[in-house]
Amino acid sequence: MLRSMLVENRAGWLSLASGLGIGCVCLLFFVSFDSPWALRGENKISLFPMYADAWRQWQSGHVPVWTSGMFGGFPLLAGVQSAAFYPLHAVAFALTPAPHWRAMDLSLALHAGLLAAGSVRLLLRLELRPLAAVLAGVVVCMAPQVVYWTNFVPVFAALAWWPWLFLAADRLSEPERPAYGAIVLGAVALAAQVLVGYIEFAVYSGCIAAAWVLATPTRAAFGRRAVRVALLAVSGGLLAAPQLLPTLMALPWGGREALELAPLPQQWAGVSALFDPREGARRAGLTSTFLGAATLLLALSALVLRARRSTRLAVLAGVAALLSFEAATPLYGWLTAVPPFSFFRTPLKFWVVVNFSVVLLAAVGFQALVSRGSRRWAVVGFALGTMALVEYAAHLSFELPVVASGHLRGELEVPSGLASFEAFLPILLPADSVGPPPRAAYIGWAASFGSLGEVYGVESILGHSPALLGLLGARQAQLLHRSIFQGFGWLDRDWLDRLGVQWVVVQGRCARFRGRGLERLKQEETMCLLRNPSQPPRFELLEEATLVADTAAELERIQTRPAAAVPVVASAAAGAGSRAGGAGQVEALSYRPGVFRLQTKTEEERLLLVREARNEGWKAQVDGTPTPIFPAAGLFFAVPIPAGVHVIDIVYEARGLELGVGLAGVWILASGALWWRARKGSG
Repeated sequence: MLRSMLVENRAGWLSLASGLGIGCVCLLFFVSFDSPWALRGENKISLFPMYADAWRQWQSGHVPVWTSGMFGGFPLLAGVQSAAFYPLHAVAFALTPAPHWRAMDLSLALHAGLLAAGSVRLLLRLELRPLAAVLAGVVVCMAPQVVYWTNFVPVFAALAWWPWLFLAADRLSEPERPAYGAIVLGAVALAAQVLVGYIEFAVYSGCIAAAWVLATPTRAAFGRRAVRVALLAVSGGLLAAPQLLPTLMALPWGGREALELAPLPQQWAGVSALFDPREGARRAGLTSTFLGAATLLLALSALVLRARRSTRLAVLAGVAALLSFEAATPLYGWLTAVPPFSFFRTPLKFWVVVNFSVVLLAAVGFQALVSRGSRRWAVVGFALGTMALVEYAAHLSFELPVVASGHLRGELEVPSGLASFEAFLPILLPADSVGPPPRAAYIGWAASFGSLGEVYGVESILGHSPALLGLLGARQAQLLHRSIFQGFGWLDRDWLDRLGVQWVVVQGRCARFRGRGLERLKQEETMCLLRNPSQPPRFELLEEATLVADTAAELERIQTRPAAAVPVVASAAAGAGSRAGGAGQVEALSYRPGVFRLQTKTEEERLLLVREARNEGWKAQVDGTPTPIFPAAGLFFAVPIPAGVHVIDIVYEARGLELGVGLAGVWILASGALWWRARKGSG
């Protein structure tokens, strides 16, 4: 027992040292660039603004259930990619100064270290010697499918937890070992992938972990191993419940789009990309299938020499490769016919599994060669290991410039590219404002900074993340879909007024913009600021409304007659009427995302239009008494207001949040109690 503890301690310290080394190297590489490495593509235009908004709300003492920064309002917790409950992102933001431009770089470095440490610890668990384990940990971090996903932080962070989950699975496969510690480790590794915003990879790795436990030949009965797998899955689900339940409860509202878009076409790079570092890099990222000749030879050596667990890793790589071919075999069709796999897209994502398992198998092969007791075989092993490192380093040298390049035409670097936008802030953000943030539309390549205006407190009506549109509801998403893919090609005053857009930021010179009655307010070097003279308010007492039968009629009317009276769904309004005419006034008493307190003064009963994207979680009260909410204006909602002076409270409640927090709390308390009991028992 003492020897086992010493081995565990040595493995832990070596894993920690490896993780710290890799993490520090990555961080030094990132900060060597003038602009933040991670802030490009989707990381910049939608993920970072959500992370920053969530961190800002946590700092103010509020759970970030809603953001006013994109899409006319957006349910943060229903979109898993907001990672509002993910602790490692919070660490990165806490350690960087506002506006936290380097927070994503730090988060990537933390996860690179986590991935390296987990890989080393897993390989030591598989009885590899320290040298082989450390070399494999380095190669894993250089793998093409890992490097590419620095462009999309949720996937990279989810991958960092894979080796820890597989480590827990291997421990659970041993009947003589207590299951408690492994289940806790596995639950954390599984839940972290959900909390960081990538349910898809949590499902993939969870299925692999389950197969790992169930397929291991041991003396334990299959039923006992199945119980352990079930406990692992339930524990991971309970720990992720604060994020998972609001996401699942949003699915009936938003449909399939709440998790993914429609399937993408298959893009297989060809056999040569398996061995040619240059071709793999030219097709960099999602379609890079580079494995390396030396790495494959080492993997084959593990199989030929019948190294322990080599068959399991080879089967895993083979099945994942077949799935990545999509139509070439019926396997992918069978799998994606079963939920939750039916929600996911892009079969070539399974190549991540291939890349990861082949590197681990190559490490096992390296160990098998150098441990044969023959100098000749040891030389072969070291030669192939050196070649594998060189191959991956060569691919990395070709891939990094591709990965580092922008993904959008005319994409702005951060923060230098935002100098013109920052010059607009004194106009956009009045110092004495207590109401909602200004709502802007970014046109042309100015849109290439996505929702970064949210970092400054300026909302983007677009948001620039089509994958999240489904959380607005299928019909409401249609209103904004064209604007994302056509760059507000239909832009006119009627649409701006209806969507509540007060400001327009456009590319280049003001004189080049052919607006319709917009005021040219300020010209900077790269951007122009235009003002909508209407200045449509976030909260408006309607002078006139048109009652319609259902949301389909509402959507049709807003698309064909945007300048007409605001449509309100009559079936929900239950005789609310148009409530036209009469003096009225509305004032924002307090405002934070998802929680508004207003005061209204009207001479007669009216409808209050709230220009926040409607969702099933909205609740309204008039002087403390609940009041109904009516679908209105295509994307928003309206509240009936009695005559006189009244205080209106409008609150967004994330469905499933309280239950999710309770379930996670129960699991944490139960785990702590079991740990304390085990500690007392061992003492």
